[in-house]
Amino acid sequence: MRSFIAESAVEEVCLGYFADLGWEVLYGPDIAPDEPRAERAFNEIAYIANACPDIAPDEARAERASYRDVLLECRLRTAIAGLNPSLSPSVIDDVIATVRRPESADVLAENWRIYKLLTTGVPIERRHDSGESRHDMAWL
Repeated sequence: MRSFIAESAVEEVCLGYFADLGWEVLYGPDIAPDEPRAERAFNEIAYIANACPDIAPDEARAERASYRDVLLECRLRTAIAGLNPSLSPSVIDDVIATVRRPESADVLAENWRIYKLLTTGVPIERRHDSGESRHDMAWL
């Protein structure tokens, strides 16, 4: 007799751990492309958080155009702005670009890079009013 563990069972356990850690856990179809529920949820997030000001509250748009979009950019932008309130929109753009830009074709190396960005922050450079350049970290 063969036994196996269903992927959905592992997923449920992991989602439970993330929820216990305080992460917002969403039901997949609620953020699926071409799903009306996803469009409503996205519009509310984008408009209320003002993370994506180009999105009107009544504009129908899903959080992702396809399943190939692994980053939910408005949610990421909102989280970065909330964790780093002193960052300008252009610096937040740079942080997102750093997350998006792979540095290796090796999957394990990329996973490690993203893990490090999540746990130690994203290195940024900011100019102060005095014109002085300062290196800092942005939190994800």
